[in-house]
Amino acid sequence: MAPRCLNQSSPCGARSSRLHSRRSRTRTLASASPLSAQDLEHLKSASALAVQTLGETQPHPNAACILVNADGSVASSAHLRANGSPSPEVRAVKLAGGRSALEGGTAYLNLEPGQCHGDDAPIQALLAARVSRVVIGIRHPMKHFRGEATEALRRAGVNVDVVDTINTDDADVLAVLDRCRAANAALACRAETGKPLGVLKYAMTLDGKIAASSGHAAWVSCEAARARVYQMRAESDAVVVGGNTIRRDNPRLTTRRESGHRPLRVVLSRSMNLPIHDADYNIWNTSEAPTLVMTQRGAADEGTLDVLRSKYGVEVVEFDILTADVASNYLARRGCLQVLWESGGNLSAPAISEQAVHKVVAFVAPKIVGGPTDATVEQPAAPTPVGDLGNIFMTQAIELKSARYEQVGTDMCVTGYLNRAYDGPDFMETATPSSQTATSSYDGFDGVVSNQPMMCDLPHLDLPRSMVESWGLLPGTQFGDAAAMTALCETDEASNDGGGEKRSAPVHFYKAWMEHGALTNFSPHEICVHDADKVSDMDPSTTWPSVEHFYQASKFDVRQGTPGSEEAEEIRASIGAAPSPEEAARIGRTYERTRPDLVYQDWTTRKVPVMEAAIRAKFTQHNAPRRALLNTGRRRLVEDSVVDSYWGGGRDRGGLNHLGRLLMELREELRMQESVQRADVLRVAASLERDRAPSWEDGRNDL
Repeated sequence: MAPRCLNQSSPCGARSSRLHSRRSRTRTLASASPLSAQDLEHLKSASALAVQTLGETQPHPNAACILVNADGSVASSAHLRANGSPSPEVRAVKLAGGRSALEGGTAYLNLEPGQCHGDDAPIQALLAARVSRVVIGIRHPMKHFRGEATEALRRAGVNVDVVDTINTDDADVLAVLDRCRAANAALACRAETGKPLGVLKYAMTLDGKIAASSGHAAWVSCEAARARVYQMRAESDAVVVGGNTIRRDNPRLTTRRESGHRPLRVVLSRSMNLPIHDADYNIWNTSEAPTLVMTQRGAADEGTLDVLRSKYGVEVVEFDILTADVASNYLARRGCLQVLWESGGNLSAPAISEQAVHKVVAFVAPKIVGGPTDATVEQPAAPTPVGDLGNIFMTQAIELKSARYEQVGTDMCVTGYLNRAYDGPDFMETATPSSQTATSSYDGFDGVVSNQPMMCDLPHLDLPRSMVESWGLLPGTQFGDAAAMTALCETDEASNDGGGEKRSAPVHFYKAWMEHGALTNFSPHEICVHDADKVSDMDPSTTWPSVEHFYQASKFDVRQGTPGSEEAEEIRASIGAAPSPEEAARIGRTYERTRPDLVYQDWTTRKVPVMEAAIRAKFTQHNAPRRALLNTGRRRLVEDSVVDSYWGGGRDRGGLNHLGRLLMELREELRMQESVQRADVLRVAASLERDRAPSWEDGRNDL
């Protein structure tokens, strides 16, 4: 039976009703909306397009771009596929035919672009297409991105409308705004709390039981509701349960899909009272999905932990004290945006109390199971979804915010937020709207837009463009020597002596959508590794979509005469064709684990030269990430991976951090090269000035 919804339309298209609707509020100083009905329809389409890959790839900012010609026809549309994929603006402009293809047209974005890759690519693409107007649904929730793209577009003379800064009580505008916010509720939660959006999901009977008194719980909900849960898992980074759930229900906690994103299965157990020696438990089958066990130090001996790690391939992390809050913060450091809590009442109560859970999704089945009212050891009470919260009066009950109701199959689904509705009007409501600023012109993908003064005081130079381009400092542009001199003379404040705490603090980078995303291997910068034949037996002329694509493909031995070389070549090809760095990594890691016979036997010694060659190609072939690297000054660079203490800093940030070290070495090399180039420019400048200055002898000859 198809899901049937009730009442008003929800942000994601379902019919729903809100307990606390913003539309019932009285708004002061409301003004007429500058948006047309066509604007609203395109924004609605953009918000729907943005969530198209939910479940296919790991959660990431959900963004989409729809380009509309001046005559109102749709030219192209695109969405962000995965972590590290090219921005939807870049993809949409390419689909529309590139530069100047949309002169006088309009771009519709559900989310303000986040320029995390250091190259302003979304802005450059829109300006190159010559759109005259951009309509943005919501500002970027991350503070280091918020307003930056809007200001850049306005400086370039583009008319920008940001819907969540418009003071209006127009119901149609507010409905579209709700859709845009709903698409990135997890990102909004992460931006404000520093934690992933915690979603508590449970199914219960009409009398409030999640299982019978015997513990039997299959199945409380209907088939349609279970299908919805599988989708919710696919849309999450991790699924969390407690030890009781593992022992009683033996759940698989998978998406039931053969492909797509597989969330991390997390088991919280302080006592380690788990069926570790019973391989029939689904949670130990890591071929279906990865499993992580969180526990407290000393809860299990090394032999037990070794069984989990070596026999099942389960990751184990120990904490001094394990709480729901500790687990949530740890998952945040792993880069999680959304975590699904499918725990029982004993764990869900502290998860709520410690604010690890922000949202509730409850399925209520039209069933009554009953159970004893006075529980005993022999006859326990039927469990309820939430344990003791310490409330003794009904007035202390938590009332859901932005509550919605939807019929799913034969069940009723109730959703709402516990504290703040991250898809509602409260978030960023007090943020200052972006203001109109001075404008400047822009022409083409390769140009540079800047209203900043020159960073050094040098005489004007008519340097030949061929000289500028041959130095490799900037791509050839119409701005010629001025752009080159700006780049050459830029002052790096972060490297000045005597800097404050911010200047000396380490730079932590991890996900491509986070700050300093340009430093990650997942940033969307194509590379051509000229010595690939030496480090990984590859064709040096091959172009790879990212550093991660090249690194993962380099693991597999394709040398002729090596057993399995043809299969290894096919794996390399599939990695190279992966639509995103995330998917390339998934393919490479899967085959490395399941087919170790195809990996270079000396991969341990090969991988550092491979990584060094790849990042050198990226930072020498792309100006923007190179500037992002140099702008870190002399600060320590740390790949902030809690799971990788070889390439990253590890959980305690005391790991080997080889990637950070390689980047710092490359940064110093690039800095020295720029110093030499800067000195060459100054010599040329001095020489030109001497040639131009009239000498006394020249003056005498005129007598």
